[in-house]
Amino acid sequence: MMSFSLDEILVSIASALVYGLIFAFYFSLALIIKSLIKGLPCIIREMFFYEKLLPLPQHMRPTGDEKNGPFLLCGSVFLFALGFSLLSYFSLDGEIRLYMLIISFASFYLSNFVFSKTFNKIALLFIGVILNVVAFAVRVIILPIKAIFGFFKKKSLTKDLKSK
Repeated sequence: MMSFSLDEILVSIASALVYGLIFAFYFSLALIIKSLIKGLPCIIREMFFYEKLLPLPQHMRPTGDEKNGPFLLCGSVFLFALGFSLLSYFSLDGEIRLYMLIISFASFYLSNFVFSKTFNKIALLFIGVILNVVAFAVRVIILPIKAIFGFFKKKSLTKDLKSK
């Protein structure tokens, strides 16, 4: 068993705190991306098939009540363990210490509990602005094409009515 100096222990504690915070950020980001991917067909449908130019499509908002699924849970546990092993390798020469595991998991849990709602709101606002700009641009590009098809459709209907 290796013994470490106080400086090395303090660095390992600080790195475990930072690792938990960073992993909570990426975990929240993964949940947002998963929710957006699930809502992407509705967003695309609302983007292309519309009656008026405005209002823009509403993007999906993760509620936090939905189940995360076994794949995401298993993947997050695996990535947390892998990252913790790398953290132990870099900060304590590969020695895995229980206090570092407890501190990094507590940092992950507390930062996820405290900051996840705020981060989700900021990320969804940012993603919503991007989606609205893209949706507006797509709708403006499609508008002349829809007008041309609408004109020919109306002309065809008028011609059919006059022929009867």
